[in-house]
Amino acid sequence: MVEADALFLDPDKRSVARYEQAMERAQAAVIEALVDRNDVYSGASPAELRATFEDIEPMPDEGEGIESALETVCETVLEHAVRFHDPKYLAHLNCAPGIPGIAADAIVAAMNQNHASWDLGPSVDVLEEAMIDELRRRFGYPDTAAGVFTSGGTQANFMGIFLARGWYADEHFDVDVQAEGLPRVAEDFRILRSAAGHPTIDEAAAKLGLGEQAVVDVPTDDQYRLDVEAAEAVLEELEADGRHPIALAATAGTTDFGSIDPLSELAELADEYDCWFHVDAAYGGAVAMSDRHRDMLAGIERADSLTVDFHKFLFQPVSCGAFLVRDEQMYQYLGHEAEYLNPERDSVPHRTEKSVQWSRRADVLKPFVTFRAVGREDVGAMIDRVIGLVDRVARCVGDDPDFDLINESELTTVVFRYCPTRTPEGMPARDWANQVNDRIREIALEEGETIVARTEHQGTTYLKFTILNPKTTVENVETVLDLIREYGDRAEQELASIK
Repeated sequence: MVEADALFLDPDKRSVARYEQAMERAQAAVIEALVDRNDVYSGASPAELRATFEDIEPMPDEGEGIESALETVCETVLEHAVRFHDPKYLAHLNCAPGIPGIAADAIVAAMNQNHASWDLGPSVDVLEEAMIDELRRRFGYPDTAAGVFTSGGTQANFMGIFLARGWYADEHFDVDVQAEGLPRVAEDFRILRSAAGHPTIDEAAAKLGLGEQAVVDVPTDDQYRLDVEAAEAVLEELEADGRHPIALAATAGTTDFGSIDPLSELAELADEYDCWFHVDAAYGGAVAMSDRHRDMLAGIERADSLTVDFHKFLFQPVSCGAFLVRDEQMYQYLGHEAEYLNPERDSVPHRTEKSVQWSRRADVLKPFVTFRAVGREDVGAMIDRVIGLVDRVARCVGDDPDFDLINESELTTVVFRYCPTRTPEGMPARDWANQVNDRIREIALEEGETIVARTEHQGTTYLKFTILNPKTTVENVETVLDLIREYGDRAEQELASIK
């Protein structure tokens, strides 16, 4: 049986030595598995991965020791991990984390501070206040603003709609939703968002008892941005039908197209119709750190609430996001008191009053260490570099007859499709191209030299690059395009053989 003093970190020299040995072994495993390789993924299928764990007991009755356990991790998990550090990884909004954030994450785990109560993590509570205040200034919010760090955009978007619901019910119907529940009129509450917006808005509406039917998709313009005139028409129609538009959810950086909605015009519209203005800037909020591109977010300072993620375009390990509200008083619709944790009579602050999470790790340390180590200007310069690269990549794809480019991203996505060299007789060209592009992505995952994403727009399947790594070059992308041509030819042959 393992003795407790062999498991936990304490002042004993043997304990410290075991900690150092474990961390050194973990570091060596990371370097071996994630750095000293040329592929992005092992290519293992779901069935092959499941087979890897068939003979491994996740919770054995007797332990095997830290060295053996970490060796098992190397042979199973790390061997088949996606290597986001590779500049040929071009698929999703999941970044290569920077070394300062990785180091900070290890500290976060070791100190195990918790934002649930002041006496569970006083220093990180104060640090979070300081970081939120800095974010407030970067986004142009007034002194009345407040916020918290979150697990990411899903939680932050939920909080935005949560506050919108509470504020609207109180302001317009004198109903305290927390105490009394939803008023009957809530069945007519509506939330507007772009047709290209994120489905977490729908998810929030469902969880808040409004149902996904409460979310109204507004058409986009030719740049996949929420169309202001269409939004105004929808608002007029809703009011004429006796509905209640409680929130207008804009997006600063759509997942597929990297589009930034016209925030200033939408803020005007939200004011005119007296609805909550939330901006999902989980992706595009990063440009607030850039002196060159921060004007892309003009109007975000008028949002009632906003979302920003550090684990997307700000180079932090998952999870790390933030939620800001323009007026701290709006938190009255969220907070809850517990005598054992955050009694009202306490003279110290409690972060649970601003979060839907109680137990919450100190993820704020990761961007703090990064910005202290690198500097805001250099972080902004890395963002500028990637945006500039994507402009070049889009031109490269658009000028190539083998590909059909669909968008010119404001941020760092490139959506396109491979154009098949031939179409089987009797097969609609679009259907054939859809099948070929679907198969290209599958082959890329099987081969493991790159990973690209796929999406669908108006019934057509497209491939997608999401470039977040400042180390990615045009040459890296050209290599991937060559692979896509190769996989496209292979996909056409494979699919033709089974027709």
